[in-house]
Amino acid sequence: MTDEKQPLKLKLDRKLINQAEIARRTGYSEAMISLVLSGKRKNDKLLAKIIEIVKNAA
Repeated sequence: MTDEKQPLKLKLDRKLINQAEIARRTGYSEAMISLVLSGKRKNDKLLAKIIEIVKNAA
């Protein structure tokens, strides 16, 4: 059995918010935001912040 990382299936509406804005609001780099959203890095606290920001932007 393989334990592959699945990318996060969180669709960002580019009209409402983008990764640069999420990075600005969280204080993390755009690269880190991208890595967390793609599932290449794991950071549960940051992921929770991202989800909250996206929900509030909708």
